[in-house]
Amino acid sequence: MGLCNVVNKSTVAIAYFEMGLGLAATYVQQQSRHGVVAPVEELGEVLRTQKALAFCNAWLQATLGYISPMPTGPDSALEEANHSPFARDYGMFRDAVAAIASLKAKVMRTLCVCSDVASLLVSIQGLQWELRDWYGCLPREAHLVQLGSDDHLPLKTSVYSLHLLHLGAVMLIFRHCLAGLRTPGDRGTLSLQQKDLMNGALSDGLIAAQQSARVVNIIGQASKSPPHCWLTIYQAYVSGMILIYHTTQLRIAGFSEKHFTKSFELAKNAIDVLEFCQTRDPVAQKFFTSLSRHYGHLQQLDPSSPDTAGQRDSADPQPDDYLFAICPEDTTLHEISEELSRQLCNPYADEGIMDPQQMIGTALNSRISAIPESRRISQGEEAVKPVIPDSEDGYFIGSNEPSGWLAKRTCVTYSGEAMAQGGL
Repeated sequence: MGLCNVVNKSTVAIAYFEMGLGLAATYVQQQSRHGVVAPVEELGEVLRTQKALAFCNAWLQATLGYISPMPTGPDSALEEANHSPFARDYGMFRDAVAAIASLKAKVMRTLCVCSDVASLLVSIQGLQWELRDWYGCLPREAHLVQLGSDDHLPLKTSVYSLHLLHLGAVMLIFRHCLAGLRTPGDRGTLSLQQKDLMNGALSDGLIAAQQSARVVNIIGQASKSPPHCWLTIYQAYVSGMILIYHTTQLRIAGFSEKHFTKSFELAKNAIDVLEFCQTRDPVAQKFFTSLSRHYGHLQQLDPSSPDTAGQRDSADPQPDDYLFAICPEDTTLHEISEELSRQLCNPYADEGIMDPQQMIGTALNSRISAIPESRRISQGEEAVKPVIPDSEDGYFIGSNEPSGWLAKRTCVTYSGEAMAQGGL
């Protein structure tokens, strides 16, 4: 039922996954407490299911910005499965997938409660270390650079999907960093070390967007068509959005075409994936409409016009040289920049926030307004541990219908009627 509601883009899917995690945890605890010896095959199936549920739950929490009221989230569920006395080796890939999804959920929970720039940057640094540790634990043959050839592409699709999860976590850090440093005054108070950390996080996010656009295109080639799944749709959207924003800001800052050609071309890969998926998925259709409109506007700009011609030729421009650049309000680039900035700085926004007519603040304080003050992390506190607000029900950060998903009250029934109505 959880997966059916993922297909239908209904947020009630999270409730099913959390219910399953609770049942699995109770089962494993009862086996340990009472010394009941169930068949090995049955225990193994429960633990495999627990890891799968932890992955699905963590992935949705991270992409939809969901704060769960559960005392045990995907992190603890994954740890229970790994350290159960009945645990066995079920393969590197299964463990790696569950671990990176759980880590991305931790990125979301940690950064959304940072109440000042200093704590944001400290948290980012800690999360970057964890992401690098995760990547370093992968076998060398599973590293992205080792997957470059076109040989045996269908067999590599699962590994590419694993990397999409990792790249998504890096891009989420980029979005929080961009949002937290939109105010010029905040950037002006940074020390040299903090500026290096900021530029490093932003650079990593831009590279991750380029790699992600390549990967979703490769997965589409391997499958003969892009799969209609939330992972592919969401990663194509986020990477395309970052790359179009990257192109726009480089043009605003006056950099020459050679600096943004690669990002602009790779953005087209992401848009092509969304164009295919939008024929069967209403959320992909919204994403495609948004990105293709921005891309089309950039295509129509005359590169030789005074407003868009770039002359700066820095060999290696730093992200803060251009990502925060502004231009006159009566230009096309200004409109594209402002709208993309709102979308990027509201990672868990619903379609209303994407409305270009609706002005939404992008400062750090705007993003944490929904978090209880007692639960926010400020300078001097431990900033790398997630804080889960105590609430009767879970809630979505800054949105009731995140990323265009249906409200919690809407779900797929056992008869599949809601799915049929959605045309899926």
